Amino acid sequence: MNKNIGHLGAWARARLAAVALAVLTACGGAKEDTGGDVPELPAAERPSAEASARFLAQATFGANAGTIDWVQRHGYAAWVNAQLATPQTPHTAYIDAMAASFVGTTSSVTQSHFRESFWAQALVGNDQLRQRATFALSQVFVLSFADSNLSGRIRGVTSYYDLLGTHAFGNYRDLLEAVTLHPMMGLYLTSLRNQKEDGKGRVPDENYAREIMQLFSIGLYELNLDGTPKLNAAGQPLETTSRASRRCSPASAGTPAKPQRPAPTAASSATTRTPSANGARCRATRSTTPSARRSSSA
Repeated sequence: MNKNIGHLGAWARARLAAVALAVLTACGGAKEDTGGDVPELPAAERPSAEASARFLAQATFGANAGTIDWVQRHGYAAWVNAQLATPQTPHTAYIDAMAASFVGTTSSVTQSHFRESFWAQALVGNDQLRQRATFALSQVFVLSFADSNLSGRIRGVTSYYDLLGTHAFGNYRDLLEAVTLHPMMGLYLTSLRNQKEDGKGRVPDENYAREIMQLFSIGLYELNLDGTPKLNAAGQPLETTSRASRRCSPASAGTPAKPQRPAPTAASSATTRTPSANGARCRATRSTTPSARRSSSA
């Protein structure tokens, strides 16, 4: 989420300190709840403190002595399983609480309140793996308060960030659908109320379709299995998409103001539809365009 999480001013830092102190007091700080039923590893199989700290540096926003000790005693897999079972703490709960506290005043929630909630959870939240995964997803499925369409939509952007957290441990298909249908993404990448081609000169907005393919999935260029770019005869990288393929994306077919998925009926199933010229071009493109490989990294 570009430019959403930046440096805090003195007032915001003071408020954050109070929030963090309250959470620490209530929860005892960010630590693992062993519950007494997680078996400990034999001494010979326990990771070192250094290895445990390195693991937690990759999987959280920072380890402390308690979490390092927990990982040493119970192991990596047990820690991951415990994190997967830890409920999500939505940021919208904090935004709603702040909004309720402002009722009857001239104050209102601002971008700083989202940042306060982010830093409080990043610093002392128990669902550290989800927090770290959510932040990573926000760097791919990007929204930004810097966009004029979103700068004042505090709860909307916050709910989008929560959506990434909800799907942080799920599958890509469900995540992409949820992102696509979220109103904030519709505003940010201009897919909201996008209209499909009508054959009379109107063409769809390809912005979101392009981002799905170039940013959210296969990337800009075709890759070899070792991650190096494939090159054409002129030595230039092969692009993964073309204008034709972007226009064939379902994201270019149009998005209503309120996306819905009506249940099919016998009448609708029996209706004969005449294929459009654009549909014919899309089928031709899919049959002639070589598939692009998607890179993956550990």
